[in-house]
This record gives sequence, C-alpha cells and structure tokens, in this order.
Amino acid sequence: YARLKGFNLKSTLYDREKKVLCLYPYTSPFDSSDIPLDYQGNTLITNYFAKFSDFKVVPLWKILNSWEPPDTFKDKIVLVGTTFAFNSPVYNTPLGVMPPVCINANILMSLLQGRFLVRTPIHVNFLMLLIISLVISLVTYFYGNLRGFILSAATVLISYYISAITINYDIIFDFFGVFLVSFISFVAMTSFKYLAVVLENTSLRRLATTDGLTGLYVYRYFEVKLNSELRRAIETQTDIALVILDIDHFKKFNDTYGHDVGNELLKSISLIMQEHSRPSDTVARFGGEEFAVILPQADIEGAYKYAEGIRNLIEDFKLMWQNRLLGVTISAGVSSLAVIAKKTAADLTKSADVALY
Repeated sequence: YARLKGFNLKSTLYDREKKVLCLYPYTSPFDSSDIPLDYQGNTLITNYFAKFSDFKVVPLWKILNSWEPPDTFKDKIVLVGTTFAFNSPVYNTPLGVMPPVCINANILMSLLQGRFLVRTPIHVNFLMLLIISLVISLVTYFYGNLRGFILSAATVLISYYISAITINYDIIFDFFGVFLVSFISFVAMTSFKYLAVVLENTSLRRLATTDGLTGLYVYRYFEVKLNSELRRAIETQTDIALVILDIDHFKKFNDTYGHDVGNELLKSISLIMQEHSRPSDTVARFGGEEFAVILPQADIEGAYKYAEGIRNLIEDFKLMWQNRLLGVTISAGVSSLAVIAKKTAADLTKSADVALY
C-alpha cells in the first residue's frame, strides 16, 4: 500500500523525535496526537472508525493449536499485537480505551480510505466565528437577554453540528470557540444594553430634575432636596440655611430687550451661581426669575455672606447686546433653621421669601 501511494518506506519508519508514522507492525505512534504523513508538512490527525469491540480478536494460542479455521484470515488485513491489559498499555481515544494494535488498525483504516481528520483553515474559522458573534449579538439585542441567548445559541450550535455531519464529518470544528464566542457576544451585548439603559435613565433623570434653560434643578427637586437636607440637619443637630434670590425689575428688562435677551441673562446668572456655590449646595430655579440655594451646614451669617457675594457678582456682570452692555441687580432673602420657630421646610422657605420682599 505504501508503494502504491508513493510513500518511501525508509522515510516512514517511526522516529520518536520526529514523531513520524511508520507502517511497520510494531510502530507505536502515541507520543503525539498529530502524526505528519505527507511531505508538504501538512499534519494529518487519526480518524477513529471502530471501537475495540468492533474488531475480531483471535488469541495466539488458538492459532498455534490450529483451533482457528484458516478461512478466518482469508482476504483480511491482520494486525498482530497484544491486547491483554496487564502486559500491554492502553490509551484513551474518542471511541473508548484501546490497546495500541487497535489504534494502529484505525490509523490503517484512515490511510486506506484517505479520511484523516482535518482542521478548518484559520480564515474559515474566523469568518464563522464572526458570523456567529453577529447572530448572537443581534438576536440577544432584539429578543431580550436570556431568551435571545438561548434561542441564538441553540440555533448556531444545531446548525454547526448539522453542517459538521453533512458537509464533511471528517472536519474538526472548533466547538469550544463557538461556545466561547457565543458567551462573549452575549455578555458584550447584555452589557451594552444595560449601559444604554443606565445612560438613558440618567438622561431622563437629568431632564426630569433640571431646568432646560438654565441647567439648574427644578422646583420639584428643590422641595424634595430641602426636606431631605432639613431632616439630616435636625438629626445631626446642625444648621441649614436657605437663600432665595430675585432679579430686580426683570419684567421691564424683558419688555425692553425681548425674551431672547432675557433668557440669555437667566443662563448667565445661573452659571454665576453654580460656579460660586459649594458642591454640597443645591441651586434651583425657584420661579420665572427667582432662584433658591440650599446651604447645608451653614448658619444665617454664612447665608448672608453667600447672598451678598452673589449679589455683587451679578451687579458687576454685563451682558453684551447689540454693542451695548446690559446689567441688572438682584435681591436676596436669607433664613436658617436656627432662626425659625417651626422646623419645617415650608416655614424655612416662607421665612426666606419674606426676607426677600
């Protein structure tokens, strides 16, 4: 057979260092699962066709005693070797434990049928894994996390298995790679969807709690925050101050220069207040041209200094409009928890509002 197939018998003798398969009966090719046979450097992997129980085993003593009919071996390929487990090594194979002679028989069948196992080329594997990744990601995105993953993974694995046994069942498919890519794609898409939801919720929360024009907190958030900070101040026995500010004669300013200029002024004043407030302070748009600032752990004197500083900054600020510098003034009212009788958010707000007017 070796001569018919063009093998050089001398070069195919088994070499333990080169791990080259030998057709000699006593060859033991178990140092490597990959056994190079062709002269182009391609690696050929043994394809297993038969289990140990599929072979007819004839004990040597039957032959020596002529107990086995000669016709048993007529027109048959006969391999001679030990199968007794105590004096012969056995090896694990895809079809179970086998002695070396049975493994050699499978190698011989691979040779005779020309059906060694071959691995899919790297570029084919890459393309298939890329397609699987896209399928898993898209199905997970459109059909939900767990349901999408189960549906897409089952479809891919079944398709992969069917293609393996119908197109060419002698090809080694990278099932671990399929599983790994499927899992990574599922995790990546799930993480992407979760991040998108978090970002969307953050955006919605920001839109719900901040004023679209000035970027300050809206009145509803101010109410919730004031009640929260007030409870904390009472529990920790610290003071908390509130400042309410109002642009003087803002209606006249709007009537004179227009609402667009008035909106630019509101944004500028809001920016000044944000830049000159502490990170712990809460700056909110209280009404049309009114603002409110919650000052945690600040007393009435601290609130007064803060309000006076803001008032001076706004008085010095000038808005450019049609080559003119426009300016306004602002009034403020301050109050704190220590100076009101009833320790409620409504009384604190009313006290600052009365001080403003």
